[in-house]
Amino acid sequence: MAEKFASSSAKAQKPVKHEKHLNDRIREKAISFVKKRLSALKDVELFPAPMAINPLDDDGDGDPDDRNLVENTKDFPWKSICLLKLFSAENKLIGTGTGWFVGPNTIITAAHNLYDPDENEITEKITLIPGCAGEQEPFQSISIDHTHFRIPSGFIEKETIEMDYAAIILPNNLFKVKMGFFGLACLYSKSLKNLSVKISGYPGEKVPANMQWYHQGRIASIDDNGFSLGYTIDTSPGQSGSPVWYENDEGEYHVVGIHSEGYYHKNFAIRFTERVFDQILEWREEGMPS
Repeated sequence: MAEKFASSSAKAQKPVKHEKHLNDRIREKAISFVKKRLSALKDVELFPAPMAINPLDDDGDGDPDDRNLVENTKDFPWKSICLLKLFSAENKLIGTGTGWFVGPNTIITAAHNLYDPDENEITEKITLIPGCAGEQEPFQSISIDHTHFRIPSGFIEKETIEMDYAAIILPNNLFKVKMGFFGLACLYSKSLKNLSVKISGYPGEKVPANMQWYHQGRIASIDDNGFSLGYTIDTSPGQSGSPVWYENDEGEYHVVGIHSEGYYHKNFAIRFTERVFDQILEWREEGMPS
């Protein structure tokens, strides 16, 4: 297999200054999801539940959270990352997640944001807010029902961990401005090891709420089956579905995985294997303007 790439819509812009700085239901749901998937990874020990998905003090500075606030979400790539508000059939808010544009009308996220394996239910609808910044919605928000979701059948039928990825296909011309979108990369394991990447999304426990936060670090491991990437980059519930990306030599942002879950000593993403890469390209094509 050769490495594969798909271009992003824009290149890196000048850096902006950043300032460092779950609700219980979301946290409990995330912990339950993690517990049910322990058997999918070898040699992983879950910390006691209250600490299972806290940010990691990986740099020894005594502060377990080294994430940075994104101050200007109107710039690419931050505007291409979306807050997802998840609603039940009774129109009740049941959680939040993160998604990102991979094409003009295609959003990628974690499958468990759109399908609850504990309740065997598909999320009825979502409110999608690109570049959300607290109460500010710089690019408006839209409501999308479950008929626009694309979830691998293997995740619904077998809760297969390597299939924890999904898409939301939007109707054409929902937004007044072009949001931009990420590129993709399916890399050899030797290329992924120690690769410097960023993760940005919408942690549910941060105050003020609905702000975008990012952290940068290196890929520390690849599981024995080659399906997931491990890292000590800080994340928490609400960031499921976040892009794990790097900047290539041409200044393009290429995503190599989708943040899915966390344990006490490491967090994990679904790796873009050839199968995942090809499926996401199909979804990107489905969402292209006709």
